[in-house]
Parts: sequence; C-alpha cells; structure tokens
Amino acid sequence: MAKKCLSLGMLAAALTLGFGLILTGCDNGTSGGGGGGGGGSPGILTITGLSSYEGKFVIVDSTRSKLPDGIDQLMGAATKMSATDSIPGVKVSEGKAVLEVYKKSRSVGITAYTGNDQNITLDVRMNDTAGPFSYTTGTVIGTVTVNFSSGNGTAAFVR
Repeated sequence: MAKKCLSLGMLAAALTLGFGLILTGCDNGTSGGGGGGGGGSPGILTITGLSSYEGKFVIVDSTRSKLPDGIDQLMGAATKMSATDSIPGVKVSEGKAVLEVYKKSRSVGITAYTGNDQNITLDVRMNDTAGPFSYTTGTVIGTVTVNFSSGNGTAAFVR
C-alpha cells in the first residue's frame, strides 16, 4: 500500500510540473533582447534639452543609423503613422518632447517598438507645423543617443 501511495504521489507531482510548463511556456530565445518587438503599445521616448525649439514640432528617425537585425527604421512621432511619408510631429513643450516609438521592417510594416536596443542614435527633425513629416523633410537640428528598455528611453538633445 505504501508503494502505491508513493507511486501515485510521484505521478501527481510529474503531472503538475508538466501541466505548469505547458501553461507558462518556455523561452526559446526569441523574446526580449534587441530587435524590437512589435505588438501592443509603442515605447515612449522623452527628449530633453529642446528649450530653444519651444512651440516647434519634432520627430526622430534612424535613417543614418546602424540598427539591429529585423529593423529597417525607427521613428518617433505623435501617433502611429500609416507610411514613412506621413509622420505626425510632436510639439516641444517645457523644453522637451515626448514621442511614441515605432519600427519599420520590410516584412511586417510599421509596428510598435518595444525593444531593448542600446546606443541607438536618432536624427531629430524640426518643423514649424505638426506635419506630416517624412524621413526626408523637416530640418535635422541634431541627434539623440538612446538606450531603450522595453521600448522606452530618455535622451538629451545634442545639436
């Protein structure tokens, strides 16, 4: 009888462990890290040091940067855009701009950026109106270098 109880106890423990793994899944190395994610809400980039551009509109883009595999372009804008030629600018207020961050890839299009990429340099483009900007319009006024965490980052503007 004791042998049967021990066997049943071990079977119950094995089933519980197996069922728990099925529910939680296992990391196969495809999540987290760089590369940028793509679902859900976009990351937020806060740019400080923009006092000289108070009331102007800005976007950021990575047209001159080396990016992680799977990302063709990173863009920061007021909201999601449908194409890279219709990027809505963010108004500079209190010396800063707060932008949503999106990525573009050939295979998926424009999606929310949620990555953990480090040392990413983005051009800051300025315009007198909200746009729409494109990655070739607006005056490049400087750069920011960002260390992203879950798509979010804060960086100081450099002229």
